Amino acid sequence: MEYNKKEIREKFKDLFEYSLDFIFVHDLKGNFLDANEIVLTALRYETEEIPNISFINLIDEEQTKRAFEILKRILKGEKQEIQSEYKLKTKDGKFVYVETYGIPLKKDGEIYAILGIANNITNRKIAEQKLKESEEELTSLLENSPDFIVTVDRNNIIQYINHIPQKFIKEPVIGRNFYDCLMPENQDMYKFSFKKVFNTGTPLTIDIPGFTEAWYTTRFIPIKRGEDIDSVMLIVTNITDIKEAEKKIRDSEEKYRNMINNLDLGFFKADVNGVFLNYNPALKQILGYSPSESLIDLKASDIWENPEDLKKFFNKLVKEGSIRSFVHRAKKKNGEIIFLQVDSHLIRNEENKIIEIEGTTFDVTEKFILEQKLRESEEKHRTLVETSPNSIILLDNRGIIVDCNRKTEILLDLDKKEIIGKNFIDLYTIQKEKISSLIEIFERIKKGVIPHPIEFEYLNKKGKKIVVESYTSLVKMENKMLIQVVSQDITNRKKLED
Repeated sequence: MEYNKKEIREKFKDLFEYSLDFIFVHDLKGNFLDANEIVLTALRYETEEIPNISFINLIDEEQTKRAFEILKRILKGEKQEIQSEYKLKTKDGKFVYVETYGIPLKKDGEIYAILGIANNITNRKIAEQKLKESEEELTSLLENSPDFIVTVDRNNIIQYINHIPQKFIKEPVIGRNFYDCLMPENQDMYKFSFKKVFNTGTPLTIDIPGFTEAWYTTRFIPIKRGEDIDSVMLIVTNITDIKEAEKKIRDSEEKYRNMINNLDLGFFKADVNGVFLNYNPALKQILGYSPSESLIDLKASDIWENPEDLKKFFNKLVKEGSIRSFVHRAKKKNGEIIFLQVDSHLIRNEENKIIEIEGTTFDVTEKFILEQKLRESEEKHRTLVETSPNSIILLDNRGIIVDCNRKTEILLDLDKKEIIGKNFIDLYTIQKEKISSLIEIFERIKKGVIPHPIEFEYLNKKGKKIVVESYTSLVKMENKMLIQVVSQDITNRKKLED
């Protein structure tokens, strides 16, 4: 029976022109006879291509069987009670989801075609698919999470648990009272936490000891249904490793504090402005403070006697990162001046910014005064040596001259640089028969045998004869044993005697 498009279009004019649904007509073999613009647009076909559209091309084999089963029932006069869902393949290979039902078209009491009305549910199906994937992903995350995740309603009934700790709970728990699964000693803490979360709607976190020596942190997260909180999700994480690490840190810090407090050295930690943040008992003792007094908020500038020394110290510390053996004058609480030796280094944060200064110090006043006296003594000795009317030279155990005074330069008519480093035998122009005698005397002196004064003569650089009377002794300088020779010029006296 031939399809009369004009007649059907006129009869169902409003449907074809104004409906937002798919409106189409197909014959009893599934071949399209007519379709509105919404159908053609969705399936990517043009009007002239309608005769080429067939359900066989739009749906897969399984859907085709279902479609023809429904068609058979319609042909038997049965009314389609519910919409059928189909996945239609568009001309460009994409897919459109529809829910459709068919109305039989009759002529002379005989069905010759089907008028289809379909609702485009593609967006809904995509959303459902995404929701399904999201739920599957969430389920996978929950099921594979190392944490225990439990949902408990207001009646304390377990609604969900991702996995059961079989080590401790042998029976199914969904539907059971939550507190039946808890150790008695933890129940009060959980009851208090549940009550607070249900009443305030604010998440809460608590740490509790678990089985054996384990520790767990439990996060209580309110779950709303509409405006009301109908359940709470518990996320229980094993934090035993964290707790053990924290204990090790505490033990290490305690050990560090004990070590610092038992140091004979003064320990300090200060901020970048030099304000004390921490210190040990030894530092208080060094600075003259009693055990009960605090150094917190005391500044380095309150201790350093010379501000320029403090500035020099800080600039060097910033430049080099650490300082060793920096000695400065310091003020004790009673105003007494002492000398402190400081070893210090900078502490920086992750951004390499200086946040603290840490170091140790000790009182070197006695040592400093002794060294100062030694320097003064050495300076006096040097002055005496340089102004002595006698020639003074120092020889090492090889006979090399390591030092001499001004009088030696005058007698030899040589500069000091021409004398230092020379062997005393090579320096003097001495009679050959006297050389062996002097070497023999030198060897005896090295063994600690100090001879009587030695008289000998030599020629200086200008050829002038010089007669000297020399006194020898062993002296220790800078941990080295040297031979000191003090020679008196007796040239004039010898001339008078002659």
